[in-house]
Amino acid sequence: MSTRPAQPPEGEAVPGGGLGAGAGLRETGIDAVGDAPWGTHFCQLYETKDDLADVLVPYFKAGLEADEFCMWVTSPPLGVDEAWQALARAVPDLDAYRSRGRIEILPHTEWYLRGGKFEQDRVLDGWIAKLEAALARGCAGLRLTGNTFWLEKSDWKSFAEYEAAVDAVLGQHRMLALCSYAIDRCGAAEVADVIRNHQFALLKREGRWEIVESFDRRRMREALATERERLAANALAEARAQEALRGSEARYRLLFQNMQDGFAYCRMLYDAEGRPADFVYLDVNGSFERVTGLRDVVGKRVSDVIPGTRESHPELFEIYGRVARTGKPERFEIDFRPLGMWLDVSVYSPEPEHFVAVFEDVSARKRAEEQLRRRNDAVAGIARIFREALTCETEEDLGLVCLSVTEELTRSKFGFVGEINERTGRLDDIAISDPGWQACTIGARPRHGRRIPAGFEIRGLYGRVLREGKGFFTNDPASHPDRAGTPPGHPPIHAFLGVPLLYAGRTIGLIAVANREDGYGPEDLEVAEALAAAIVQALLRKRAEEEVREANAQLTEAARRKDEFLGMLSHELRNPLAPIRNSIYVLEHAVSSEQVRRAKAVIRRQAEHLTRLVDDLLDVTRIARGKIELKRSRVDLAVLVRRAGEDHAALMRERGIDLSVDVPREPMWVDGDPTRLAQVIGNLLSNAAKFTMRGGRVMLALEETRGAAEIHVRDTGVGMEPELLTQAFDPFVQGERTLARTDGGLGLGLSLVKGLTELHGGSVRAASAGPGQGAEFVARLPLADSGAAASASARRPARGEASRRVLVIDDNADAAESLAQLVEMFGHTAEVAYDGPSGIARARANPPDFVFCDIGLPGMSGYEVARTLRADPVLRRAQLFAVSGHAQPEDRKKAADAGFDGHIAKPADPDEIVRMLS
Repeated sequence: MSTRPAQPPEGEAVPGGGLGAGAGLRETGIDAVGDAPWGTHFCQLYETKDDLADVLVPYFKAGLEADEFCMWVTSPPLGVDEAWQALARAVPDLDAYRSRGRIEILPHTEWYLRGGKFEQDRVLDGWIAKLEAALARGCAGLRLTGNTFWLEKSDWKSFAEYEAAVDAVLGQHRMLALCSYAIDRCGAAEVADVIRNHQFALLKREGRWEIVESFDRRRMREALATERERLAANALAEARAQEALRGSEARYRLLFQNMQDGFAYCRMLYDAEGRPADFVYLDVNGSFERVTGLRDVVGKRVSDVIPGTRESHPELFEIYGRVARTGKPERFEIDFRPLGMWLDVSVYSPEPEHFVAVFEDVSARKRAEEQLRRRNDAVAGIARIFREALTCETEEDLGLVCLSVTEELTRSKFGFVGEINERTGRLDDIAISDPGWQACTIGARPRHGRRIPAGFEIRGLYGRVLREGKGFFTNDPASHPDRAGTPPGHPPIHAFLGVPLLYAGRTIGLIAVANREDGYGPEDLEVAEALAAAIVQALLRKRAEEEVREANAQLTEAARRKDEFLGMLSHELRNPLAPIRNSIYVLEHAVSSEQVRRAKAVIRRQAEHLTRLVDDLLDVTRIARGKIELKRSRVDLAVLVRRAGEDHAALMRERGIDLSVDVPREPMWVDGDPTRLAQVIGNLLSNAAKFTMRGGRVMLALEETRGAAEIHVRDTGVGMEPELLTQAFDPFVQGERTLARTDGGLGLGLSLVKGLTELHGGSVRAASAGPGQGAEFVARLPLADSGAAASASARRPARGEASRRVLVIDDNADAAESLAQLVEMFGHTAEVAYDGPSGIARARANPPDFVFCDIGLPGMSGYEVARTLRADPVLRRAQLFAVSGHAQPEDRKKAADAGFDGHIAKPADPDEIVRMLS
């Protein structure tokens, strides 16, 4: 195996044969020199570093463009950094040459004075070694320069001998050498030595560079002009070349076996259509076997040594075939998958249809570059998250940014950011990516419009992340132990990666991504974990900002209401005082009994008005402090509503308002304070009268709905804006009215309605289609039994009366069985279940008429049971009653919202059970 010849190819000028002699000349880039053959050794006498750059920059630019290896040894006044900068200005693609290993710039201390002293043989052998390495990489030859500014007078003689040796050796090799001497550091003798030891010198005169030859060189060149001396010189040069070749072959073989890079000499094979199809290994070095792990490959085809290479890397064969045919070298990097490594490959052709591949394993560098890229991307992603956190309006907007960054960096198809709801124990969504999630109903936040009927329980792949509090990935979810548990409508998962969101040592949520095409790896998990820490901080900060903003808004609104209330209070208290003072004056000066009667009537009405204002203020305060006491009794609500309608009929007629009353004839019993309930009805009617114009209508109705009594007051008045509906029952809130304020009031009426109704275990609600569309207010109260004192035995179904099918669901066995016995005592049939799923199963197997269900069931709450039964077309007609020890107004409201027809406080009153089943 041989490399490119060190001597000039056939037809080139003999080195040292003079400028412009023969073919194969090299462009020096220096106008005063022009072309020169290999082996040319000349010098430059300079004054300034600008003189140096003026010659060396075009000299090396020409060498790079001629595919030579360039070596620039610097010393003051032009340092390494200045040399790179000067060359970069002339060679725009200098970095490409550097990456291909075509140029090296180093200081004289690392070349001439390595170890602190100058050694002639070491330096000379170093040039030869640089040349041989360059030729092995496919370079045309070596172009070099060295600045001698560092040279001291004491070292001049030895260095002059070195220059003479260089001049003799360089003539045998593919080298161009330019030595630089500072003219102010040379005397006349030194200048003579410099010119004598070089083929010629460059000297600047009147701003122009000129060539100066020594007398000896000129005389020798003239002598060689004769044919005989020329032939002798050629013969001598040939002998030298042959000797150099033999030495080069030996050095090459030593270099070949000991070089660190892998080396393969191959012959290209082609198919019938002339396309590169395979290649044969003709020679490889030891590093080839060390890097690739392949043995005994010489004489074998690559298709036999590394099967599948043609299919996995067709571009590799195109490059090798192109180099083998054109002879033009190429360099590239490749992720060589059959061997699992990245290779940096230089290819050149020493002869037609053959190529040499010199390669280096750069997998470690590629891994480091990839790791650095991922970390830089992660840092950029974190910076984007915190930057967006400053401008995002809501936590949801920021969550979408966090999810978008995570999807981009992990190259995922979709993802989910969720938080653990401490109240429900399920996952609420913060952000869901749109692609692939249209059918997914995950989430508990109404703004997304995506909802699972029974919520998103923490299980499956998501549950593992949250349970263990650490991230993991799987590229085979179908066989993963936690594959089950994704909610209905969830897109299919082909690859999964999830990491927890951690705060103060506990897991508060997770971020999960899925379906990256080539699956996930440890590096993706590392990126996601880095992002998760930033996401937690950003979301918590945004939530704190929202809470502060909401608190400030509430404080501002409270201050506004306070100011408005004080203004109203002043107005409302002053209004009655004026007619009272006027009436007192009339009483003092009255002359007729009619004037006295009218004045007394005015004082009475205004005093009653003042009393009502003060009472309203006191009642609101008592309710807020929990100081009000109800005087409960069994009350027929139908009578109270009918009476309230009669009491307000005159007021309505006086205002030109048509009042209609729709109350059932049969009693509707509630357990309550009749005075306070009458106050509730009266305040609702007074409110309707205030906001209904003359000619309008007010409708008062009482009806039974799902085991509760509902008082409806509808009007055709001014209506309400949607935002006012949410505040209608807050203290001091009133709709817009004119400055005349003829109706008076402090905005406490509806607040009292809400407080008194909730004290009775009920609830209130308001509705309006908008301004000018009227409004409806509803007070809902739990019904009591009919008040009959019949014994339990008398409550048995009469002969022929249908028996009820009753299902009792309670995890307390004693409570469930005793309630079932009570039901059966009254002639009905009863079944018992001790948890939600089994209760639902029994209901579907034997649909009941009544279901008494505990709320605090294990695993599946009573609320979930109610929602599931209401969603079943067969079971939705059953009467559902919540049985619970929690009987506050909010508990009753939650039961009603879940679909229960009524709420029974534990322990249940047997008479109430009898009444319900009758």
